[in-house]
Amino acid sequence: MAARGNVAFPYLDAFDEDETGVAGLKVRCRREGLGDMAVKHRLEPLLQDFHAPIRGAPHNLCQCCGILA
Repeated sequence: MAARGNVAFPYLDAFDEDETGVAGLKVRCRREGLGDMAVKHRLEPLLQDFHAPIRGAPHNLCQCCGILA
């Protein structure tokens, strides 16, 4: 459940394995009006880690198939 319409919370729900930490952020957001940047700073490294293998895929594919990029 997103806290006060913060669009980053559904992504944290999907990508952050620390459910307790995410729940704590949601509580802080409801009580204190936690800013978007605090939530996005937690989300950004999770998304970077998720996309890392995808970013390397074209290079790996070229090496595997002998294609020069």
